[in-house]
Formats: sequence, C-alpha cells, structure tokens
Amino acid sequence: MPPRRELSLLHFKTTLSLDFSYYPGFACDSTSPPKTNSWNETTNCCLWEGVTCDKVTAHVVALDLSCSWLIGSLPPPKKPLFLPPRLQRLNFARNNLDGSISSAATLLSQLSLTHLDLSYNYFSGPISTSFLSQFVSLTYLDLSFNQFSGSIPSEISLLSNLVSLDLASNDELTLDEHSFDLLARNLSKLTNLNFGDIDMSCVPPPSLLNLTSTLKHLSLSSCELDGELPSEVFRFPYLQYLDLSWNQNLTGYLPKSNNWTSPLKHLDLAYCNFEGEIPASLGNLTQITFLALEGVLPSHSGLQNLDGLHLSDNLISGEVPSWLFALPSFRILDLSNNKLLSLPTDDQIQNPSSLKEIYLRSNHIHGSIPSFLFHHLVNLTQLDLSSNNLSGVITSDMLAKAKSLHTLDLSSNSQLSLTNSHIHHDNYTFNELYNVTLSSCNITRFPSFLQTAKKLRYLDLSNNKIEGSISKWDSEGWEQLTELYLSHNSLTSVEQYWPGQKLQTLDVSSNQLHGEIPTSFCNMSSLQSLDLSVNNLGGIIPSCLATSPPFRELRLQLNNFHGQIPAFESGALRTLALNDNQLEGLLPRSLDLIDFMVPFENVIAPSSFPRLEIIDLSQNVFTGTLPPNLLNLTSMKYERGPCKFDSDESEGCTFLLPDQNYVEIVMKKLQLKMNVGPDVMGFTIIDFSDNQFYGGIPEVLGELGALLVLNLSHNHFHPTNTGAYGST
Repeated sequence: MPPRRELSLLHFKTTLSLDFSYYPGFACDSTSPPKTNSWNETTNCCLWEGVTCDKVTAHVVALDLSCSWLIGSLPPPKKPLFLPPRLQRLNFARNNLDGSISSAATLLSQLSLTHLDLSYNYFSGPISTSFLSQFVSLTYLDLSFNQFSGSIPSEISLLSNLVSLDLASNDELTLDEHSFDLLARNLSKLTNLNFGDIDMSCVPPPSLLNLTSTLKHLSLSSCELDGELPSEVFRFPYLQYLDLSWNQNLTGYLPKSNNWTSPLKHLDLAYCNFEGEIPASLGNLTQITFLALEGVLPSHSGLQNLDGLHLSDNLISGEVPSWLFALPSFRILDLSNNKLLSLPTDDQIQNPSSLKEIYLRSNHIHGSIPSFLFHHLVNLTQLDLSSNNLSGVITSDMLAKAKSLHTLDLSSNSQLSLTNSHIHHDNYTFNELYNVTLSSCNITRFPSFLQTAKKLRYLDLSNNKIEGSISKWDSEGWEQLTELYLSHNSLTSVEQYWPGQKLQTLDVSSNQLHGEIPTSFCNMSSLQSLDLSVNNLGGIIPSCLATSPPFRELRLQLNNFHGQIPAFESGALRTLALNDNQLEGLLPRSLDLIDFMVPFENVIAPSSFPRLEIIDLSQNVFTGTLPPNLLNLTSMKYERGPCKFDSDESEGCTFLLPDQNYVEIVMKKLQLKMNVGPDVMGFTIIDFSDNQFYGGIPEVLGELGALLVLNLSHNHFHPTNTGAYGST
C-alpha cells in the first residue's frame, strides 16, 4: 500500500475536475497534459510533477497545479478534501476555478501556508474577512486577474508578514482611505504591492507616503487616483519598479534636485497629468530601463541602460535627438502623437543601433526618410512613421536592407512615393515582413518589393493612385495574405487569378471596376468580408457568392447589378449592403424576410440570420408587401449592454474588423461612417427605402426593441390599423 502522503494526494486528485475545452492562458503550454497525469501509486510522490518535498523530512511542502486545466470550485460540492498537513506553498494559478473565496478558506484553514497563488481564475464575490483571518502566516498572496468585487476589508492589514501582495485586475474591487492606511502602516515587510485596476479614488495620493520604505515594486495603474502625488514617492530608497499610469487626474512633479538618486529601473507615468519639463535630474537614474512620461523630451544622453522610452501623446516638438540611436541597449522608441518636426540626418547616425521598434506616428515630421533607418538599424522589426508630412521617394533597394523588418507603416504621408527599382530576388528577400500599410501615400503602382515577402499577411494600399488591372504578376508574393485593402484607387479590372486560399478580408471599394464579378472570388474558401461597393460593376450577382464562402460581411452597394438577389445560406452573415443598384423581383426567403409566392399569413420564417444587424436594400426596384412576420432577427429584438468579448454575452455584439472603429451606412444616397467604440453595442439598421413595396407596415417591427435605424421611405405603404411603430 502506498504511504499515507501518497494516499492523501491521490485522494485529492480524485476530487479535481478537468476541462480541456478552454485555453489555459498565454503563460501556459496549451499542449501540455495536466500535471496530475504523473501522479500514480507506483512512484514516490516527491517525483510527481508539481509536488515538492522537504529534502530532510520528505514531507510535502509545496503543490504547484498552475496551468493544470482545473475547473469548478474549491472544495468541490459534497466532497471532503484533504491536503498534506505540512503544506506551505500552494499554487492554483491559471486554471478555470470559480466560486466564492470563502469556500476555499474552509479547505485551506487546516494549513499554515506561507505562499498562496490563486491568480488568473474566475473566483468572484467579496474577499471575505473569514478568508483573510485564516492566513496570518502568509508572506506571498496573489489573487490577481479574478472577478472579486466589493470593498477590500481592513482585515487585510492583519497579514503583517506579507512580502508580496497582488490584487490587480479585479476591476470591481474598491479600497477606501481607512483600509489603505491600516494596510500601509501594518504591512511593514512589503517589497511588492500591485493594486492595478482597483478603484482607489477615495485614497488621497499623499497616503502613499505611509507605505513601507522597503518597497521595491509598486504598481497602481488605472486606480483612479485623484490629486497631487508627493515627489517624495520617487525617493523611496529601494523602489525599482513604479507604475502609476492611466491615472488621468493624478498630478505632480518629478524631483528637480541634482542629488536625486534612485534604483528605479521601470518608471511609467503615461496618461497621468504631471506638469512641467522633464528635469535634467532624470539623467541620474542610471539603472532605468523603461521610461514612460509626459513632458518635454530630455536633451541629454545619460540614460545609458535605457531599454524603452515611451513618451507618446505629449506636446514634444523639435527634432528626434540623435543620441537616442546611440544607446547600447535601447530597443523601443515611442514618440507617437507629438509635434516633432524632423528626424536625425544620415551623417548624424554612423554606427549600427540596437533599436528594434520605432513608433513616430502622428507627428509633423517632414522631409525624406533617412536611409540610416534601414541601413544602420539592423535589428529593426517595427517601423511606424504614419500620419506625418514625409515626402520624397523610397526605393525598393533601400527597404531591402531591413532584413528583420516585419511591420512597416508609412500611411498618411501624401507626398511620399515608392519606385519599383529592380530587385534581384537572390540578394534581397523579406523573410520576416508580414504587415505593410501604405495607404494614403502617393503610390501609382503595386510595390515590387512585396514580391519577395513570403510571409506577408496584411497589406493596405488604399487611397492611392494605382490604376489599371490587378494582374497575376502584381499579386506575386500575396499567397499568404489574410487581409487586403485596395479601396479608393483607380483600378479598372481584376484578372481571374487571386492569391491563395487564406484571404479573409478583401476591400476593393471606391475604384473604377467594371464588368461582372469574377467567379474566382467564390473559390476563396477563407473569405469572410468582401467589399466591392462604389464601383461600376454590373451583371447579376453570382449565385456562388450566396453559398461559398460563408461571408460575415458583403458590401455590393452603389454599383449597377441587376436581376434578383441570390438565396444566401444562413449562419454567419452579419452585414449585407445592396443599396443603389438595379436589383428587382422578389426577396429570397433565406433572408428571413418574405416569400412572395405563398400566402403571407402562413409563412413562418426560419431563424436563418440570428446575428444579422445591418440590412440595406434601398435604392432598388423591389416590389411586394411586407408580411406580419416580417423578420425573425434575434439580434434586433433586445437591447444589450457593452460587449464582453470574453464571455457568452458577446453574442449579438457588433464585431469590427481589425483596427476598424466605424460602421458604414448609406442614408438618402449619402454614404456615412459612424464612429463607434471597441465595446459598441449592436448597431442595428433596416433600410428598405426607395423601392416599390406596398401594403401595410407590419406590427412585428414594434418588437425590434434594439433597432436603431428604420428607413421605409419612398415606397407605397399605406396606414392600417395593424401597422405599428412601437419602440422602433
């Protein structure tokens, strides 16, 4: 028979529930089996994965079941649960555990734990005083990334042995001034404190001075701190990591004294409201590796250990200093959304630089792009110079020097152009390039350097001056593309060849395309969004577009299509725009609208498109009446709160394309872009205007309580007793 300690753990194993259907998190290996798979009675438990024994007594002292696919509550309902009595360290992080923390306290009350990690789970409800009272011996407590709510009880100050306390990313938690003061005065051994995303609006910033001077790591990001921060906080003698970012009502000043010294390595004050220039004393912080501030760019180069400089969204003007490109360990430069006017010249930068990421978008930088960015920054992976005033010509030979580049954004530089100088493919290949944005430049031809970018996934050439057709030669190198944006050019036709089977989004709107839709579009099995609107396309809409691939978004408005709408298959379609064509005849039953060929009173429309939120059939010549059971669109019936994309409540939310912050609609022949937020509620529209519908307006429209826009104008409807406008 196995020894008692093995029996205890094996019994504990039988009470655990596993679920392999969820992703365990970015820090976990999704292919690894549960650690408990190695637990069996034939081996010594000290050799089991996740189990640590004391080297002298052989007692089990630590249990690490993080990333172990665990699900359910602790303890499981109606199951006794026994853990090794000498257990000191317990880690259940990054699982799918839920329920009240009070029930877990019942399980753990028998132990004298020093380390407890329950982070990245789904525990909810308050952090109860009964839970805290069980763990006065704790030195390490991590409850971050759960769903706790309510006030943090003052009894947390009883955990006087704590060295590390992390309650971050429980955004329903609050902390009042009294509880914070007790915590600050009693937890005198703390070296790490992380309260990020906790509501501390009732805690005045001067209270931070009551924290113990032993702190090395202090993170209070997004805590709604309000008021002036005493500069003495920056003088804590052991503080290495300070994050006060995203406290937009937090004011203050950095110490200006020349004798300001600090072991700070990470200082983040981004999106605060600090005032004044960045003092020269900042150069005394010789250990700093990460810096995100608001103010004026330092004019010195004393920050020799700097790894990243983040000074976006300020009022910084002048030239980007050349000394930034000479720091030995410098990797990330972010000066976006400022008022910078120029870059260093080639003669100022003569030596290779360690920089990997440069973000200078939304400034006023003018002139040509210096070649040192490609020649001397041999490790450069991301370059963003978008939304500036750059001009001149970029040659393919220049770009080809950047061997490590994977993201290039030069968009919204209207005077910047590219030449298609000859590239010998054996000498110049873009082995890493996968994201290229060249929209709103002065480009007249498809860039030839893209032909060697075999990993290219995202390409935006919209709003340029590219003319003619898209040939097979032009699209060489596009085989791996998933997103392609070519709108607002002067393209006239596309050949029957298109790249690969991986394309998911294709936008060729607002060009001069004519002829019929190539049937090759129907062969793109991954295509989810197709926009051919605002062109001169004609003919009938190919029936294959209605069946393959399963579109989520199809925009064909403002063309010259005629004939009938094909019968779209149910399921994924969310947006269908066909307005301003010459379509006619009967609407297909598959659209959940009507079947004109049978008595309307007997039609029970299937719920084919429960997620459809925008349907625009305006400016056509459709005819017929609208039946009483016009629509069965679930997404238009009920009002919803903001979308929660990590829960089941995301059903019916308006999902936008990557980097899209608008919904495009047409009202009275005017094409509009409505700006929306990333967590927008469903943007629901029905537009049947400018057709030849007649009869009464169905009462069922009154049930569409979430409908935001209804346009039935310019038809032949007449008032009836059953007509209803209800809550629409």
